[in-house]
Amino acid sequence: ARSLDIVTAASTFTSTEGVLTLDGELSDYVFNNDGVFVHNSGTVTITTAATTRIDGAGASGNQFYDLKINHASAIVQMYSDLVVSHDLTILAGELTTGVGGYGYSNLTVDGDIYLHPSASAGTDHPAKLTCNSSAIDVGGKLEVKGTWAGSGLGYSPKGIFDGGTGDHEYGSLIMLAGADATLSSGVTEIQSAGSCFRLDIQTGYNTTYSNGSGTVKFTSSSDQLLYSTGQLADNYTTFHNLILEKTSSTLQGLSTVG
Repeated sequence: ARSLDIVTAASTFTSTEGVLTLDGELSDYVFNNDGVFVHNSGTVTITTAATTRIDGAGASGNQFYDLKINHASAIVQMYSDLVVSHDLTILAGELTTGVGGYGYSNLTVDGDIYLHPSASAGTDHPAKLTCNSSAIDVGGKLEVKGTWAGSGLGYSPKGIFDGGTGDHEYGSLIMLAGADATLSSGVTEIQSAGSCFRLDIQTGYNTTYSNGSGTVKFTSSSDQLLYSTGQLADNYTTFHNLILEKTSSTLQGLSTVG
């Protein structure tokens, strides 16, 4: 399909159990929902080669099951709050939580977010999430990585995470080699037990890491572990503000996994 427009509150669209690919747009929208969208546990893949919008809360909200963005020229703008009940995957292109001049919307993902660029090594087709001032709530993990393109090129394509200024909640935060990441300048809460914060960004290879001058808060009632196995093995200690909101459990930093 080129785009999907559910035009009235009485309208219902039941998606496929497989993959629904949207590769165009109608009046700047790749997805506009003024009715009910039934995700049917399927995947919606956006491959629109343009700046385009997801809009319309509708009776069901913008509730996708699996949502994927996969075109190097795609910039998908959230025009209203977005809910993904399973996983959000960006393989190429960008998801940004706002539209210029219209404010910013909140993003909820019950499963995981993957910024995993799929282009071949050496191709400048990053996978990017821009959070602006939005609230971000992820039940599982945010995982960001890139592709090694050789000693002269570093990591290309990269996974790019721009945390913005809002308050974020994650089960775990995983920044692997090839990630380019800036944490939110607001509060980032890490909620899962066990290995919950891993920072392997190799900042000497055209990738950067910034704590965003924000606050990272660890809140699990069970033990939580920080890992970093990259060349800068103490990267995980680079916090601006750190809060441990724990009673009897511990937070431990390790330089090896397992």
